[in-house]
Amino acid sequence: MLKKLLISLGIMLIVGTIVVLFVVLRQQYEGEITIKVYNSESLIVAEGKHEFFKKTKFTELIEKNYDAKLNNGFVDGISGLENDYPYYIFIYIDDVLSEFGINDIILEDGKVYSFKLQDMNEVYSW
Repeated sequence: MLKKLLISLGIMLIVGTIVVLFVVLRQQYEGEITIKVYNSESLIVAEGKHEFFKKTKFTELIEKNYDAKLNNGFVDGISGLENDYPYYIFIYIDDVLSEFGINDIILEDGKVYSFKLQDMNEVYSW
């Protein structure tokens, strides 16, 4: 009888701990984003969905999940693509050219963040 009681208490303690951990971790959960990487022919060369938390930085998420070369807010390379004049990697958020460098981008749930290798002369109308 005592053995059954101890086993029951142990199971309740384990389940309670799991529930508490789940609640604590879910409170820090912010959302999920999609990342796409396009080559100069507009073909997707890498793609993924990623969960992020309150303190997740975009740069950390990129460096963890993609082969990326970051340099003072600029993306010098990602997923085998590299800047080579006049082609540079531009960041888009929901298909709108980002006004910010990668260091200053704030993650938002449901957004699509794209890295596109493009001719700078076609991106900017000089």
